[in-house]
Amino acid sequence: MMIQIQNVSKTYGRRRRVEALKDITLEIEDHIFGLIGPNGAGKTTLIRMLCGILKPSSGRLTIGGLDCWDDSFRIKKHVSFLHEVAEYPTGVSALEYLMFVGRIRGMTESEAQNQAKELLEYLGLAESEDRWIVNYSKGMRQLVGIAASFMGSPELIILDEPTANLDPSGRSLVLELVRRQYEEAGTNFFISSHILHELERVSTEVGFLFQGRIVAQGSPAGIIKDLPQGNLIVRTTKTEQLYEILRRQYPEEAIKLHGDEIILFNTEIQEASQRVYQGLQECEGILIEFKQDEGGLERAFRELAGRLEQ
Repeated sequence: MMIQIQNVSKTYGRRRRVEALKDITLEIEDHIFGLIGPNGAGKTTLIRMLCGILKPSSGRLTIGGLDCWDDSFRIKKHVSFLHEVAEYPTGVSALEYLMFVGRIRGMTESEAQNQAKELLEYLGLAESEDRWIVNYSKGMRQLVGIAASFMGSPELIILDEPTANLDPSGRSLVLELVRRQYEEAGTNFFISSHILHELERVSTEVGFLFQGRIVAQGSPAGIIKDLPQGNLIVRTTKTEQLYEILRRQYPEEAIKLHGDEIILFNTEIQEASQRVYQGLQECEGILIEFKQDEGGLERAFRELAGRLEQ
């Protein structure tokens, strides 16, 4: 199901105008799309517009050809949303709630019960399925929200900070569930998160949102590969001697001795290789390993944000 965001801007306030989003254009289809950005970048504003909660100041958002503002009710028949802070009714168990969600999405009672029980079992909530959700921990309530977003097998699932309040085991379960649903059922995902290594693990495409603008879009591997700098790892027959030589040439925070490795942080490769070569000649060492550590999406985002702030 295609998401099209065409020249979308959102401005708050009258006297003191704040531009939350600035002329954003995106086209997303058949992806686990990860939206990356710092606090205040406009991620939640964009998701609320996709959900039909906010109207754009200009531009247009569509999902499957339907306008997110004018056709929000029709969109909800095909799209599931999980907000950052989910709310639940009192006096309702997890199983009852999930079955209710399934029924309003067109499932029969038996279909809803079967899928609800399968999701609760997978997410480790089967033993608590009859307890009231209000008595659950924050992590358990988050898992109920994840399960609810999968009920009825929607074509597109939009998740805002889906792994919030989850321990490492819960985060792994959720990410694996997303991957499985995408690969086996063809469900598309739009995920906003500040935990970049999780998005890198599961996303097929990402977009960097910074100061209200999309500053990069593509596959995680492609974005990382295009960056000119990275962390360098150096191993030699005389690592400690080389480290002492290089330490005089780099700021303290830019170089580290870790076991038998020298790590040069955020370093231009050509310059570093020349310094390493000269240092090896001085200490009469032999190079064993010289490699670039890609550093992942976190390094990519820092690099791109740094360029824009200059």
